[in-house]
Amino acid sequence: MSSEDASLQVDLAEFNALRAEIQTFLNLQSFFLGLAVAILAAVIPVAVGKRPGTPAWTFAAIPLPFAILATLYADVVGRMGRAARYLQTTLQPRLVKLTTPNDALGWELYVHKHDPTERLLWWTDKIRYAVFFLPAIVAYVASFWWPVPAGCKWDLCFKNVNGIALLGAAIVVRRSEAIILKEIVSESKS
Repeated sequence: MSSEDASLQVDLAEFNALRAEIQTFLNLQSFFLGLAVAILAAVIPVAVGKRPGTPAWTFAAIPLPFAILATLYADVVGRMGRAARYLQTTLQPRLVKLTTPNDALGWELYVHKHDPTERLLWWTDKIRYAVFFLPAIVAYVASFWWPVPAGCKWDLCFKNVNGIALLGAAIVVRRSEAIILKEIVSESKS
């Protein structure tokens, strides 16, 4: 086997490993979205039909899992983007040199340069964050109007923790989006 054939085999193996990693991240994204929808589905009936015996902390606790899931989702988006950028900027050029015709990883090239659905996918990705943030923000704001039992000292602390969690998740999501956008802009200029 020639050194070019060996290099091609190694690069293809690396490509397959990275695509498997991206698929795992896609599965995690779906899991986090599904979990957020399941939490929402469990909370809505309780919130709408609030019984007098339902503790107020149940509703005050709603933002925390959504903030955690939004942060995990943003982490997966960043990791998936890192693998995709490596495929595009490092692995694809190496494979182009080793293959004839020089159109190795045509799908990767298409997705990053010629995809007509790019704008739609960008918007749907942003809308997915609403699954995490809208219920959390609504519950957080509403928690200030829920009656607090007399002598309850945890309420303000809980609201502060939820507020910090929501703010932290928003910062992480915004920062990861800014990094990804910066990479896309720098790649489109080159």
